[in-house]
Amino acid sequence: MKLKLILPNKKYLKSWQNYLRDFIMRGNPEDRTSYEKHLASTQKPKYFTWLAWDRTGKNLEKGMVQQTNYWAIVNDQVVGKTSFRHKLNKSLRSQGGNIGYHIRPSKQGKGYATEMLKQLLPKVRKLGYKKVLITCDENNFGSRKVAENNNGRLEKIALDNQSRSTCYYWIEL
Repeated sequence: MKLKLILPNKKYLKSWQNYLRDFIMRGNPEDRTSYEKHLASTQKPKYFTWLAWDRTGKNLEKGMVQQTNYWAIVNDQVVGKTSFRHKLNKSLRSQGGNIGYHIRPSKQGKGYATEMLKQLLPKVRKLGYKKVLITCDENNFGSRKVAENNNGRLEKIALDNQSRSTCYYWIEL
């Protein structure tokens, strides 16, 4: 597998939009509206400026933290996205953690998420972090496997801020 993590850029914008469409068509119906809004935002001239602001922590909306997003590319196609959140606020300690990862529904089950996290962790280590938190629903066995495949240690399973049974994994860097 030749997966590479890149910062979002215009070269892959059409592929990114197709990634979002895949979630709209095949993803969790509860998340459809969010993906539709995100797809619409990719049409705005400031889209990449907003992503740069996220990366630098500039002009963040209330409750948001600095985060660096990466697109996972295989054969010139966006197959996934991973995000590193540079700080844990109260909400992220309960749900979300430092790192999130998503694979487009039509590409799941191929090991891409495990590889994305494997490539992301050295980048986070270079920033000076010693450990990171990953959270996922207790029944999300795919996400649990990704964390465990990257030396994630299950700290606890507890209710998050939305009363969902959530796994809390820490990865030492």
